[in-house]
Amino acid sequence: MKRMNKLLNGLLAGAFLLCVTVGGVSAPAKAAEGTAAGFNYTVENGGATITGYTGDATSLVIPDELEGKEVLKIGSGTFKGNTTLLSVTISDKVEEIGSEAFSGCTSLSSVVMSKNLETIGYDAFYNCDKLESIEIPKSLKTYVEYEGLMGTNIERDGAFRDCDGLKSVTFEDGWKEVPFKLFANCPGIEKIVLPDSVTIVSYDAFYNCSNLSKVTLSENLETIGEDSFSKCVALYEVDMKDNVETIYSGAFSECSKLAKINLPKSLTTIYYGAFDNCDKLESIEIPKSLKTYVEYNGLMGTNIERDGAFRGCDGLKSVTFEDGWKAVPFKLFANCPGIEEIVLPDSVTIVSYDAFYNCTNLSKVTLPESLETIGQDAFAKCAALREVDMKVQHLQRVWTLAFFICFIVTAIAIGLIKVSGQDVMMSAAELNWYYLLYLFGSLAVVLGFINLWMYRHGIAKIFFGKDTLPQDTNDDDDDEKETD
Repeated sequence: MKRMNKLLNGLLAGAFLLCVTVGGVSAPAKAAEGTAAGFNYTVENGGATITGYTGDATSLVIPDELEGKEVLKIGSGTFKGNTTLLSVTISDKVEEIGSEAFSGCTSLSSVVMSKNLETIGYDAFYNCDKLESIEIPKSLKTYVEYEGLMGTNIERDGAFRDCDGLKSVTFEDGWKEVPFKLFANCPGIEKIVLPDSVTIVSYDAFYNCSNLSKVTLSENLETIGEDSFSKCVALYEVDMKDNVETIYSGAFSECSKLAKINLPKSLTTIYYGAFDNCDKLESIEIPKSLKTYVEYNGLMGTNIERDGAFRGCDGLKSVTFEDGWKAVPFKLFANCPGIEEIVLPDSVTIVSYDAFYNCTNLSKVTLPESLETIGQDAFAKCAALREVDMKVQHLQRVWTLAFFICFIVTAIAIGLIKVSGQDVMMSAAELNWYYLLYLFGSLAVVLGFINLWMYRHGIAKIFFGKDTLPQDTNDDDDDEKETD
């Protein structure tokens, strides 16, 4: 969805530019240019933007001013490919670092960011392999992404893309939001500890950080964005505090080594594919606060095969539920092949539709006495399901009523045939609705008898207060005597 929005924004921007060109609107006046201390710069709206560097310094300080003009921005590609730079200290006057500003500075090992930096562009420090650590100022709010011909290409994004040596990332206290895609495709990072001031991790923030193995989230974090830690294939452990309310789609998808994660007691909403294909995840506890699952919506509507928060988690065999949970949200565990057994707590009253759809290895389900409703396709395509422990009085009565209706339909059908004097043994050319009613009524009786036999113990419990029919008890006694 976010990719589509970017594409539409790009098309609208192109249409606007075309209209401006056709309409003959004049272009803005060219910014003033200058050179000082080896820096080429332009002046616009009273501030200077550094556009090039002709010096040969190895330790460079970006100045506060150039010829009386405050330096507010480092332009796109300004130091691109400069292999002599070893360290850079950026003035606190600088508010923006443009895309590819320090791209390919392969000798750069130290960077001190501006304390007032607000915006950074894609590939700003691309392939700076000697850079080992960086501190992000709390002022940083915006990341400018790469725009391809057909919209955004995530594999080309990230301010620190392919910085193989960047292992340590720290954040200034007071930072509130990790901008989207900021650290996407940064293979060096091994550990992330977010300060307690952070409330949002935006989408794709740490996408494809292939060596990131441990994440400690902040005490005040509320939202984990779409694909924020997706494809972090070395991620083993996530320490999630009890303040997170929403986990968006793909947040931890394709984290193939993720084995430890605790869902917070505050979690209310989880999106499709949040833990898609996390094969090492063996167990999970669902908090009673969880109420909502948001499904996948394709171009032509919902596709059930793409749904499920734990879709494709082959190793997820144990799922437990906090006492007090009342409803299993629809599609929550759809397409989760690892689950083998489900025991719902006594507080659950509803299993919503598609809740355990296509859990191909689910073999046993224990339902509580409190359960009132089982939704459509709740356990559909659970091909290995062999045992359902029903402690549910309400549902057993519903089944029995359904069987009685089968008998009534048949009786009415036969009665109508008798009254009207119709001959049910007609040739195919003379079939009428009497015959069809008789035929389907007969099938209903057969199915009714089969189901009555299958659920005889539940029916016995309703009518006799026992788990077995009187005849079954005698049979069991006879078996015991023969054994003796």
